[in-house]
Amino acid sequence: MGDVTKHIRRKKILGNFPFVIVFTSMTLALFVLGIFCFILVHANQLSTFLQESIEVHVVLNKEISESQRAYIETELNAQPFILRKDQNSMIKYVSENEARKDFIKTYGEDFMKVLDENPLHSSFILKIKPEYLHKKSLADISLKISKWDQVKEVYYLEDLADQITKNIRLLTIVFISFSIILLVITILLINNTIKLALYSQRFLIRSMQLVGATKFFIQKPFLARAFSQGLISGITASLLLAGAYYYVLNLFPDFQTLHTPYLPHVILSLILFGGLLGLVSSLLAVNKYLKMSLDELY
Repeated sequence: MGDVTKHIRRKKILGNFPFVIVFTSMTLALFVLGIFCFILVHANQLSTFLQESIEVHVVLNKEISESQRAYIETELNAQPFILRKDQNSMIKYVSENEARKDFIKTYGEDFMKVLDENPLHSSFILKIKPEYLHKKSLADISLKISKWDQVKEVYYLEDLADQITKNIRLLTIVFISFSIILLVITILLINNTIKLALYSQRFLIRSMQLVGATKFFIQKPFLARAFSQGLISGITASLLLAGAYYYVLNLFPDFQTLHTPYLPHVILSLILFGGLLGLVSSLLAVNKYLKMSLDELY
């Protein structure tokens, strides 16, 4: 009796083996794909953050009046190259006193202890739209503003702006290329895993076909199982991804600035992708065995 029980248990384990292989393979493949999707999304967030870190400083003359300052601010607001968020222009005015406070905060020294007056000028700090962040456009912007009355000078980190723009373009191409390659690898891996799992069922498929079962009747249980396996794998991969994502955010608080609101979108995409990929792969595999002759099944 004990041997029979062991034999039954062994058959159950062997019967579950293909499911474990399919589930594990799909979960790992979707998890890796999800990680890369997050890297891609955060790369876009990072590129936006770096582009927005480029500032153009418009230094004003000492003798500028309040009305002249207001006029320059109005003119800057009207320029098409100024970055806008929530309908607000990304322009910051820094007075002479604020510039002094920033200097003290940065260098820890107060020059007013040895000077009679503040040598720093008031200024506007501008954020520029990404499409204008290349060498020629920035040079044109600088030249245009420097000609305005009461503008002493316009400066920005030219080499940094040019380097960031070039590197972002290169990184975008690299990440898109890797995304496509990883997507193809994931599809092939899951497709081959399901195909191998169904290989042990090829004689069952042929037996159902020989007793007159319709094509859809034969396909239905395999498609339902593959679709459910894909959904379960997608859900599991999404839970692992969400856990890893929030773990990294807690481990590195500075990454909070790059926090993306697209977590639900990536999770939903992984679940649907897993289910659909399992469904399509199973359909192709079942159809392949339906078309095979009896000799080809051996």
